[in-house]
Amino acid sequence: MKKTYFLISFFIVAALAVTHYLAFIFIYNSFRYDLLEEDLRVAEYQSRLISEMVSRELESGSTQEEAKAELQISLERSSTGPVFICMFNKEGKEICHPNKNLVGITIADDDSTIKNFSNLDLERNFKSILNTYTAYGGIHTIKDENKTEVIYLSPVRNTDWIIASHVNLISLEKTLNAFKTKLLLLFIFTWVCSIVLILFLINFLYQRYFSKITKENLKIRDEILEKQSFEVTNEVVKEEEEPIVKRFLAEKGLKLIPVEIESIAFIYLDNKIVYVVDINGMKSTLNMSLEEIFQTLPKDQFFRVSRQVILALKSIQNIEKYGLTQLKAITNPVSEVPIIISKAKVSEFKSWIGKK
Repeated sequence: MKKTYFLISFFIVAALAVTHYLAFIFIYNSFRYDLLEEDLRVAEYQSRLISEMVSRELESGSTQEEAKAELQISLERSSTGPVFICMFNKEGKEICHPNKNLVGITIADDDSTIKNFSNLDLERNFKSILNTYTAYGGIHTIKDENKTEVIYLSPVRNTDWIIASHVNLISLEKTLNAFKTKLLLLFIFTWVCSIVLILFLINFLYQRYFSKITKENLKIRDEILEKQSFEVTNEVVKEEEEPIVKRFLAEKGLKLIPVEIESIAFIYLDNKIVYVVDINGMKSTLNMSLEEIFQTLPKDQFFRVSRQVILALKSIQNIEKYGLTQLKAITNPVSEVPIIISKAKVSEFKSWIGKK
């Protein structure tokens, strides 16, 4: 029973650990995905906004050189922190960048790749995306710098320029790590609390079940014992009603004489010799102890008066008081030894007489 209890507890603890782990992974990945999507929306908004501003400036009559110069000045006033803007042309050349030393540099053909959020298995070359001159966003990985960022590309109308909004993932990773630590502590706490609560519940149910089983077993045991006691009582009553033997083989001189149980008047011990006297007064000896003889006699017909005498009910002629607390049985035939019922035996003797 205890083995089953421990096995159930082990499987529940293991199942809780697995479910908490899977839930932790799911929530963490969902939160990470939501943050990346949020960063992508920010990048998309900024790139579209700058692209629209540059497009309108060109449409208002400014030359491309004037528009580039004005955008470069604006970008230099900003920073290359977690979020920054730059501008490429279709060939992958940096047109504007917050760090003016990078302006004019053309990215290599295999410099970096972009993975689309909607399908992370789809990985495209960054420069080839620039060549298509289309709006595009995803996770940008720069191979040489081992750098990952969120990027969104927005073309500028009527030019070969493309505004790129970059969101550095360093701050995102810090946020994710802090969230991961808090989430892990929360899940460990809930896991431990769940285990304690469930184990307490299992133990409570186990104790109730064990108590119920114990009560049922005790009830069955009592019923069996009662039945056995009843059977034993019946056997004892039956043994009392029916003597084990019907006669003794007594000795009288050199002869062996059968003495019927029903003909015995009393039996007594004198000088270590057991004498049996029948209702006719004939005396013979038995080669048995008084205890052995008494065990074979019907208890409703014979009474062990003392350690020396066994008295048959049918031989009692009358009963006299003997002293203050004792009784004396007068028998027929007359006994050669006085048959005295001691104080300790008086109550039992009277009860035995009264039953008949």
